[in-house]
Amino acid sequence: MGGGLGATSLGLNHIMNQEELSQSWKRTRSFLDAATKLLPQSIEQTDERLIRYHEWLEHNELELALDELKYIGKDISVPKQFWEELEKTAKNLGLIERIDIVCATCGKRLATHNTSTDKHSPSPEQLLLSGAVPVPNFGWFCSQTCGNEFEKRKGQKLFQRDADGNIRYYP
Repeated sequence: MGGGLGATSLGLNHIMNQEELSQSWKRTRSFLDAATKLLPQSIEQTDERLIRYHEWLEHNELELALDELKYIGKDISVPKQFWEELEKTAKNLGLIERIDIVCATCGKRLATHNTSTDKHSPSPEQLLLSGAVPVPNFGWFCSQTCGNEFEKRKGQKLFQRDADGNIRYYP
């Protein structure tokens, strides 16, 4: 996926039959159509990105059509509903727009990161207050215990520690 809404994942728990797939495509197209109706009148029908969007639709390349609308929306002022329609599109396509932040040792879900808004829920500050341990350019542990277990499995000390021996990068 080109600079779309995040990593691509079909995320489908079962194989869709042809009728289900057809219905899913119709829903996706309706969300995309609703988003295009929210574009300002200043967007010319001759805009290259809009032309590409229609070409992607014509070839049923719905993910690429979604990406094209996202590119357009980033460059101009669009209403919040535009982004909501794109979010519905991404969800219907099974694309990952929200990334789970999990403990690097036990896999416990700690937070969700929304790639389109660059927001975490709960926030990084709230995660810190809950005892979660962040490691820059690496990830998170749900606790010091999981951080210690990770190093134990690797057979060496890998992370910066404070005077008490706790993994610590932030005050």
